[in-house]
Amino acid sequence: MEQATLEVVAGVITRKPIHESLVDVISGARSHEELTTLGMIILKTKFPKGFPEIRVAWITKTDELHYGPNFAGQVLADIDTQEMEVTRDTSRREREKEQLAENKTPATLEEIPDERESIAL
Repeated sequence: MEQATLEVVAGVITRKPIHESLVDVISGARSHEELTTLGMIILKTKFPKGFPEIRVAWITKTDELHYGPNFAGQVLADIDTQEMEVTRDTSRREREKEQLAENKTPATLEEIPDERESIAL
């Protein structure tokens, strides 16, 4: 990986959110070993946002380095899964906020439809 540099503004180190830093580090990867390490970090880390940017950086770099499709695909699938989970959780919280605003009690988990039930296998 390229040597890390810290951005210092007015004597203070500026830090990025994890998903933005990950995009930078993926883009700077120079070997399969580095991509494997970064893929393991992705698989073990929960990201709040930045999924499209992470996905593009991952695809671009794995294509550039001719990284094998098995692990690269596993990482992409995990990014997609995390994005769906965040979207589902956000929708659930928005519904609960709307109910509270209407002076209703939040729906129980049984009352909230599980999007997975509607997926045909």
